[in-house]
Amino acid sequence: MTGKHRIDQNGEIDWESTIASCGLVITGKPLPEEARDPNTTILAATSGNARPAATVDVRDANSMDTLDALWDTIAKPLITPQPGEFLIMLWGKGSVREGWFRVQDSLTSKLPSRICDAIGRPEFFALPLNGRDFCAVTVEEDDYWIVTHAYEANKNELTNTQCAS
Repeated sequence: MTGKHRIDQNGEIDWESTIASCGLVITGKPLPEEARDPNTTILAATSGNARPAATVDVRDANSMDTLDALWDTIAKPLITPQPGEFLIMLWGKGSVREGWFRVQDSLTSKLPSRICDAIGRPEFFALPLNGRDFCAVTVEEDDYWIVTHAYEANKNELTNTQCAS
């Protein structure tokens, strides 16, 4: 893991440049009304109640390839019902304050690896434009977790959708 966030002239994370280095294009379109509160989303992925839909042992020599394949199978279909466009928030200081970025994925696979190359860890949160599901990759001790949730009708209610690995 050699990546590092891009830094602006004030010493802060340059989110736009970092996101672009992941092969994602910030669309510049407004966030949809269905966008969930970033705090709620991060809490759902990292609280003690979060359960992974899949786990990958960090120590496995092929961990990133496995994580990429699981992401493409489990999470990607949930966040990109529209052609490649979704909301993303990368791990890093100030990410919640910065919030969601509406992006289009110019590449077709290996999103966790690309994010890891850019920031040094494959940790991020993603939401489809319709706001129904949320997916994340988190780093938990010796594992990478893919966490998925389906939102209920109320914007702040969550249910865990998958617990299989």
